Amino acid sequence: MFSNRFVIYLLREISKEYFDLLKLNKKEQEAQLSLIEKSVKKLDYINRTFAQYKCQNLFYSKLDKFILNVSSVLLLFPFLIFALSNYYFIKLKAIRYNNYNLKESTAVFFGLNRDIIPESLKKYKIVDSKFCFTLDFRSLFFLMKNVYLRFFYYPYFCLKITVKVALYNANIVLNSPKILIVTSEYSFTSSILTLYCEINNCEHINVMHGEKLFYIRDSFFKFHKCYVWHEHYVNLFKKLNAEENKFIVELPYSFNFKNALSKNKSESEKKFFKYFLGGETKEQLYQLSNFLKSLQKKFYVVVRPHPLDSNMEEVTEIFNGIQIENSKEMSIIDSLLSADFVSALYSTVLFQGYCMGKEIVINDLDRKMYEKLKELDFIGLNLPHLLLTDFLGD
Repeated sequence: MFSNRFVIYLLREISKEYFDLLKLNKKEQEAQLSLIEKSVKKLDYINRTFAQYKCQNLFYSKLDKFILNVSSVLLLFPFLIFALSNYYFIKLKAIRYNNYNLKESTAVFFGLNRDIIPESLKKYKIVDSKFCFTLDFRSLFFLMKNVYLRFFYYPYFCLKITVKVALYNANIVLNSPKILIVTSEYSFTSSILTLYCEINNCEHINVMHGEKLFYIRDSFFKFHKCYVWHEHYVNLFKKLNAEENKFIVELPYSFNFKNALSKNKSESEKKFFKYFLGGETKEQLYQLSNFLKSLQKKFYVVVRPHPLDSNMEEVTEIFNGIQIENSKEMSIIDSLLSADFVSALYSTVLFQGYCMGKEIVINDLDRKMYEKLKELDFIGLNLPHLLLTDFLGD
């Protein structure tokens, strides 16, 4: 049997982006945005999707593009057969599923952490998305009309949209939702999926889920609503040609602790200085370790590794002699609440710490990296903050 999981896995593997965000040049990105915008006659749902695809396509080498497109040609037809044949199975599952559920306004959440969902969306009955795929003749007609007949010479573009439409269609059939809550501004499929939601009488709503810089990958998108944490991000996305007048500024529950009392505080005069790892090179980690050790006379210094991106053996070796926090034993909220100073390179925790009333400290030990953050419109530099080098001599 054709494996839908195999398709998703292969898509992820063959579409890896071999570039570093902090090595990108803002002026070059702006020039490419302008060229692509001029090449598109009308920024409707479909053209927005194609414009975002073209922006992301700039990062691939000729070999990457060849692998992507050849693989997609081989995968598209088998996936279509699988998704179409899966329809009645999903439909029967939906009938059984609905027998045990009250008729409420349902929201399907395509994400891992519900804490990022804004309070104003909690009025819906929120269910997690199912990892299943199906197409019916209506969705196939949608793909034929809007994708295949227009962009058949872009196989990867066609396959990625097909997979996402099949994923959305299965969850719409299963749940008959009022809204779909996603974290997909980075996906070039987002705008055409907004159109697909529209013809299925549901809203496509994006919620912010991590720090954002000026990044051409996140350009041209259009949702029915897009929740962001601060007006800064509204202006940032507008610079990236995202659809205007769709933004709502609202903090999720996990950020709304402005007056929260700190927990687990020591009774001594020493304050807790917590550094949250993420985005540093190995060389920068050694530099950081030496600096943090110099602060230990005045502060309780704690390092918290990133739960997904950190090599724990490497972190333990580099930060030997510094307390390392176990992210599995302490939640990010409790970790932030127990800190006096929240420090990082450009992590989301800096904005989260600011919302909690903490002193935020930006790592500027690598001056080139610091200047790059300025160039790419990092919000932390526009908020009240300290720099790590301000603690020299402490």
